[in-house]
Amino acid sequence: MKKSVLILIACLFFLHVQVMAGYACVGRILTISMTDSPDQQMVAQIMSVLITERTGTAIEFVKAADVQESEKKMEKGEADIFISYLGIAQGSVEGAESITNPQETYAIVKAHYLQNLGMVWLKPFGYSGPTGNDSTQQQSIAAPVTTKTVLDRFPVLDRVINKLEGKIDNAILKQLAEQASSGDPREVAKSFLKTRNMI
Repeated sequence: MKKSVLILIACLFFLHVQVMAGYACVGRILTISMTDSPDQQMVAQIMSVLITERTGTAIEFVKAADVQESEKKMEKGEADIFISYLGIAQGSVEGAESITNPQETYAIVKAHYLQNLGMVWLKPFGYSGPTGNDSTQQQSIAAPVTTKTVLDRFPVLDRVINKLEGKIDNAILKQLAEQASSGDPREVAKSFLKTRNMI
């Protein structure tokens, strides 16, 4: 009798470990696509550190010439997350071009991407981009984008990334970029997250 109880407990423990491993992302790899824009470089590092520290997931980076290329990489399965801008996405969504209210635009863009591309717009970071010398693109709200497929594989990912909602405004981003230019961007990202008790 005691032996069967011990076997049952062992089985339940093993099942619990397997379920928890599925919810954590340990042993898996996520790819973030980013451009050379200073905000993309810095925020990608912040997301990378946050995801790794909170879930144990390894992060790889892939470079893209622009946001549109990052989006294409995600469509092809070559990337799992990228940073987009409302103004860029708005231009490709029918009926959204003339809307000036950012919250309304975000809702329309989010719904369009989910229904038509299977992509999920997560909560905005709090800054406007892209930053840097690219004057051809108007600055607008920046937000992380992933896919339903990725969220199915990594069930806690959206909750982890959404912790950055409103945490990075333009002033903070500028300060972080300045620190990263003379130091290790990953260490700058880690320090930023630690001071806000996010890791």
